[in-house]
Amino acid sequence: MLSESSRLLPSSRFPSCLQAHGALARCSQSPLFIQGMNLTSHIISSRRRPAGSTLKSKGKTNHHVSSPQNAPYFPDTVHYQLPFSSRTSSLHAPFILASHGRFQCVVPQASGVDDSGREDAHDQQTGRGRGRGGGRGGGQAGRGGRGRGEQRNRQEPGRGTGKGGRASRGRGGFPHGDKSREERVLSLEVCIKNGANPAHLTPNSTVFCMYNMAKHVEMGTHRGVQHGSSKCADVVDAARNLIRQLLGSSSSVGAPASALQPPVQQLDSKHLSLLAWSLSVMVGFDESLSAEARQLCYALAERAAQPRVIRTVVPDVQDVHPEACRNWAGVLYGLAKVGVKCSDDARVKQVFHVCMEQELPDLLSQGQRCLPQSISTVALACVDAGYEGSMEPFISAVARRVGEPSMGGVGGGMMANAAPQAWSNLIYACAKLEQRGEQAGGGLGGGMSIIAEAGAAAMASALQKPVQYQPKPQELANTLWGLSYLGWYDADIIEVLAHAVVERMGSSTPQGISNTLFALSTLGWYDSGVYDALLVALLNRSDQLAPQQCSNAMYSCAVASHGGSAVDKLAQVISGQDVSKQGRWNTQDLNSALYAWAVLGCIGVASDSLNEMAQHLLREVNNRGPAASQASHLRQLYPAHLEAERVGLQGGGLSTANGMLQATAEQHIQGQAELCMKVRQSGGTAGMRHAAAALQRAGYEVELGGRVGQDGYQAELLVRHEGCPNGIAVDVLSGTDRFRHPPGQISGKARQRHAQIRQRCDGLVVLSEAAAKQPGLVVQQLDQELWYCSSADLIKIG
Repeated sequence: MLSESSRLLPSSRFPSCLQAHGALARCSQSPLFIQGMNLTSHIISSRRRPAGSTLKSKGKTNHHVSSPQNAPYFPDTVHYQLPFSSRTSSLHAPFILASHGRFQCVVPQASGVDDSGREDAHDQQTGRGRGRGGGRGGGQAGRGGRGRGEQRNRQEPGRGTGKGGRASRGRGGFPHGDKSREERVLSLEVCIKNGANPAHLTPNSTVFCMYNMAKHVEMGTHRGVQHGSSKCADVVDAARNLIRQLLGSSSSVGAPASALQPPVQQLDSKHLSLLAWSLSVMVGFDESLSAEARQLCYALAERAAQPRVIRTVVPDVQDVHPEACRNWAGVLYGLAKVGVKCSDDARVKQVFHVCMEQELPDLLSQGQRCLPQSISTVALACVDAGYEGSMEPFISAVARRVGEPSMGGVGGGMMANAAPQAWSNLIYACAKLEQRGEQAGGGLGGGMSIIAEAGAAAMASALQKPVQYQPKPQELANTLWGLSYLGWYDADIIEVLAHAVVERMGSSTPQGISNTLFALSTLGWYDSGVYDALLVALLNRSDQLAPQQCSNAMYSCAVASHGGSAVDKLAQVISGQDVSKQGRWNTQDLNSALYAWAVLGCIGVASDSLNEMAQHLLREVNNRGPAASQASHLRQLYPAHLEAERVGLQGGGLSTANGMLQATAEQHIQGQAELCMKVRQSGGTAGMRHAAAALQRAGYEVELGGRVGQDGYQAELLVRHEGCPNGIAVDVLSGTDRFRHPPGQISGKARQRHAQIRQRCDGLVVLSEAAAKQPGLVVQQLDQELWYCSSADLIKIG
């Protein structure tokens, strides 16, 4: 209610040109003020009225106006949306202050309000009753009034309204409270009925019907309805009709013969988001909807990519939608879950480009509200949709918001209250996108390190919270995997996360345990107790192990130089599996497991169980032949063949009968030549250049990117000397060659490389990066090796 002083403001303070844009039952972010007072107005009733009648206000809210906040004037025109009129979507009407202090809107004669009775038809289908004496429920008239709903709709959600009455719910329905029509939950029966003939629905109503049906499907209302049953068929048919209605290709009776544009092109920000999510649910429910749903997704993407459609409440207004970031997340997530890819259609590629490189970075930079879940959802959608554009603008904007102070002045920023799942999904998705970006010659930019650091710290901190707020095992595993690929490392945090996974092994999945082992070995973190515990947990689920999980676990143990009874038991599990194509073992899984066996053998981890596993895998590799493997996979097999010959493996190594050995040897030689060329062109690492310069100053003949042995094995730095005809190799350990925990431990892959070099050279000197930068130490190590050039198996670590 307004004060008298507010009512008596001169009319000159109310410019007639100002437009107010109201949204049914939704509060605005820009309240009006008159002389510094917050002006509380009312949303106009959604009931269709005869032309010239008065619409009284209903439901308190603040009008959203296209003017600066705290403006000392009041709009005299309201933009009124008719939610269930298919002919007229909106009207402009005078907005006046009545003597009783309430606002009224007079509908002009030329408003074009639909008189076809379609709104009444909607009332009958939703079972809404109305009467003066107060409503009782769906399909039942208020006492002393008239009922629009029919008796058969009593089980459907409805609302009774009347003077002095209040909203209630019908039997079997959902409570409505004071929600507007588009916010009410419709029963599955009503959704099916509307979907059978959707011609009377407006675009927004069509989306809302689809959304309600998807919610019922997701919540399990369809349980007990077997696929192929009549009710299931009704749900699918209704969804298909609604999709066609939005595409403008509905064949329903009463549908318009032609339209200026498809209904989907009339949707606003919120309804585009709801539609995308609904389509993803319905396609998951029945794949027969996929083809038409994809066509609707393409049209939806075209609409969403148009300027300011998702960003604003009303497309032609400058005010930013308060849920713009969330709606963008809903659109991209829905498109990705339906299964459309950026490579499928230019419109999909364009909407991802607009969102990730323009809209979201701009919204985040402006400080717009954005939920943590929206950030992680967008990143996952980019992964699923195969987006290959630049992620740097989005990552940079997120990194700035992550580092900003929170409202209370305490650090934490936009992700301060993020759940562990949001952090885990974000880090995992960014790692996937980084992998894709590197393959395409790009990356995520420098902001990723800020996000990784904040996310890792948040996950570790969440472990101190009550149990219900702690990360789940899968979230911990995905976080570790993402951090390993992003190259982020903090010894204390990694240790906390690793032990947390071990403590929760009882509820971990085989995939999560396998990913954890792989992540820890990639990060260069090793603890024999943790590795054994993870392997035991994996073996306890041996009947559930997939080929990739077996090969990844074996590979991780090889990288960490981890042996023992658990590794032997893992080898026995692999030996007992069907490793043929029918057993779902692909070539990469076979070759990775064999490479791991070769690495373990070179570092002294050997057993009958491991050898039996190698025989089992080599037999299948030989059966498939060279055509089944890619070049990189064949190169992995060469060390396994050498190890098989060294230990005299029963059955031998690679077969010569089908050309398997020849093809593998050729790929090995070609790969080593490429490595040598890369070293020569780049000059090697900084440590390698320092070592080469020190040896040259001491008078030694140094070859950068040398090759030794008949198979051309690469030696990054080879010193020629008359007393050592095969030369002395100098190997400078890179960051990935040494474990961070415990410090100084050399990875299994580096040790396998050293073993192969020792077999081909007269000597080997291994230096750390720090030692390589000390000229005196480099020369001293080489001089000492020359004394033992006849014994090529001595390794010196500087």
